[in-house]
Amino acid sequence: KFKMPAKRAAGKTTYGGVGILARKSIPLIPIGRDSQAAQALHESTRWVSSAIPLSTHGALSRRFLHICSFYGVVNRRNDARHTQNERLLKRLFEYGTKLGQQPVLLCLDSNTTVHASLVLSQALTSKNWIDFGSYFTTNNPECTFSSAAQWDKISTGAGVTRPDLILANQYALQLCTSFQLRRDLTVKGHLGLQIEISAPKAME
Repeated sequence: KFKMPAKRAAGKTTYGGVGILARKSIPLIPIGRDSQAAQALHESTRWVSSAIPLSTHGALSRRFLHICSFYGVVNRRNDARHTQNERLLKRLFEYGTKLGQQPVLLCLDSNTTVHASLVLSQALTSKNWIDFGSYFTTNNPECTFSSAAQWDKISTGAGVTRPDLILANQYALQLCTSFQLRRDLTVKGHLGLQIEISAPKAME
């Protein structure tokens, strides 16, 4: 009985859409999509963004921690969909860069890998974006997904990859105190990615 544009955009797959959840009720304030990147991401129904004030008063109340959630286009062995996914990833980094000197986190199931995506590899090579999976493991990140139905969330091999990423700009990196993979979640196929943000560091 609900309209589901994200489900329609996902095609025949079982899943579709993105979301950001909060434990406490937070008022939503609509913002304009004043850039081509934001408009393209919005129309894809594969992106949502939130802005959390770093403080309730003073100058920091006008600065925000931006969190974006992005779900890439499933594109396995499909050149057209791979190109579509690359274009959306490019828009994602354009949007994050335009936010300027504010902390930005990009949380994504990219449906690709850093090695398979020119856009992802270029963004990380630029040093403007940091991959937490690599940063917190000294460039030895673990895989986060398997196409096998009965994956034990530990084994590696064919079909085990790392499409799930949390990327941060330099400002967000300073706020993050820990990163870990969650193997105890009920979601099949994917591991969870968990980070901790320090409020005192944000105040600094």
